[in-house]
Amino acid sequence: MLPLVRLWELPGFSATRQEIAPTAELVADALGANLFETRLAGHGRTTNAMQGVVAEDWLADAAEALAIGAKIGDRTILVGTSTGATLAMAMVGHAAMDNVEAIVMVSPNFAPQEPGARWLTRPLGPLLARIFIGETRSWTPKNEEQGLYWSTSYPMATVIEVMRLVRLTDHPNLRVSLDTYHLVTEILDFREAILTVKDALWGMHMCESNRGVPGEGLIPWPTIFEALKEIGFDDYILFEAYNSSIDDFAFERGMFHNVCPDPAVFVGDGMNFLKQGLKG
Repeated sequence: MLPLVRLWELPGFSATRQEIAPTAELVADALGANLFETRLAGHGRTTNAMQGVVAEDWLADAAEALAIGAKIGDRTILVGTSTGATLAMAMVGHAAMDNVEAIVMVSPNFAPQEPGARWLTRPLGPLLARIFIGETRSWTPKNEEQGLYWSTSYPMATVIEVMRLVRLTDHPNLRVSLDTYHLVTEILDFREAILTVKDALWGMHMCESNRGVPGEGLIPWPTIFEALKEIGFDDYILFEAYNSSIDDFAFERGMFHNVCPDPAVFVGDGMNFLKQGLKG
């Protein structure tokens, strides 16, 4: 039987396995897999949450969870959420990962939204954090369940340990692919998004807002082209289209018209549009 090992952690971190429940349970049931969910050090406490925990403790927890996964099946699917995904990537290269068939990352934390967070692991980082933020970081839960399943107050020192974990994932083979279809539903400043990941940008998933031919929807292509030229982008371009003539594939994904009746025309028109935009 295929074991499914899920490393749970956090959104800002400090979460429990209920963070995306019952996703892991549903996936395990669909695969006919054994499911093991681990509790990382410092998590799930009612008092002294995260007290005295360091990044090495979480790495040891991951190694232990993977060892258990190896005992309950032949292969392992490792699922990590937010900083749990960071932990999964930090384990790459460890002997405990030899049994891992795949890594599934849900909203991985490879760089906090706050740029200043990177200073936390530098020589004066811990001191500056205590001066400007204090010894403890606290936040208000959005609802009763979040307050129940997340630790909302923990030592600032533990946030520094999270950043140490993030730094362990800073590997040249860890790259970013930006999907314009999802960007248009989630962000307002396309240029800022591209410049933020410029050093790690591997590819651009050039998809229109209606998943049709690029240039025929709502995506702000001139802004994207200018940003890509600004960073000297010279890597991969990817296309995606849904053919609604294939059973109910497109319909099940909310597509009610055929945006790709002819794949050759789709790619040809799309490439011509992108070449002109990147050249101009």
